[in-house]
Amino acid sequence: LTPSAVSYCNNSGSMMVVQFGGGIAGRAAAHTQAQRLVIDSCYNTGDLTPAQSSNMKAFYLGGIIGDMRAGTTLSRCRNTGNIVTDEGYKTYYSGGIGGDLMASSSAPDTIIDCHNTGNVNGYNSLGGIAGSFDGDTAAVIIACSNTGNITGINPSTGNIGGLVGIGGCCIYDSWNAGNVTASGYQVGGLAGYFSSKHDI
Repeated sequence: LTPSAVSYCNNSGSMMVVQFGGGIAGRAAAHTQAQRLVIDSCYNTGDLTPAQSSNMKAFYLGGIIGDMRAGTTLSRCRNTGNIVTDEGYKTYYSGGIGGDLMASSSAPDTIIDCHNTGNVNGYNSLGGIAGSFDGDTAAVIIACSNTGNITGINPSTGNIGGLVGIGGCCIYDSWNAGNVTASGYQVGGLAGYFSSKHDI
């Protein structure tokens, strides 16, 4: 995506994805602070599942957006769709709102007033809001919630969080009430793994 705004869009169709899958957008290109991309008041109810692939892997799945670069704001978005992975598949960077998100100091990313109730299961880097969200103080989550269950389906699963699976970002006034279940490493009610530059 390269426009300046996507607003009041809904999706109810299910999707089978190998890479860059989102209920509203698969991937958003990097924007600038002066010309930000805003995805506002969008709603997804469709489920996302990995499509057949030779290596049995899927990457960057999100209820709203699969992959989001710098200079983007997600606001007032809702996801009720599930991200469902069958045993044998390996899904990476999957989240109820966004899969893999990256901010920069010159073009921050903000997720504000976004809420997920869909379940997310997979292999690595899973979260109720974001599978991965990196950018230190330029990456911010505000007033968001998750009530979906976040589940790692493999004993070597890692980086599983109620809000964020892995990354470095700031989280304010947000909460998780979904079950977080994994037998692997770096598992948390809010975040699985965070780098040093962040606030909660």
